[in-house]
Amino acid sequence: GDKPGQKVDDYWEVGRALLQDPNKFLESLFQYDKDNIPDDTIKKIQPYIDDEAFTPAAIAKVSKACTSICQWTQAMHKYHFVAKGVAP
Repeated sequence: GDKPGQKVDDYWEVGRALLQDPNKFLESLFQYDKDNIPDDTIKKIQPYIDDEAFTPAAIAKVSKACTSICQWTQAMHKYHFVAKGVAP
């Protein structure tokens, strides 16, 4: 973090574990319950969504594989707010 003692979320090990079985990971994305994304999850990804460097074009320069994950994340974020806006 920016300050001593500040907690920094580190998802590297979790991410590596998820990608050990790429087919299972892809299936989890296809089966993701996009109609019930918890607000807490949206709050956690918001800093990434707000980051100007979090674009598919920028991510593609670093990792082609992560480009799709970036697009999926942005799509789920957008879907969350659209679905809330049209919900009865």
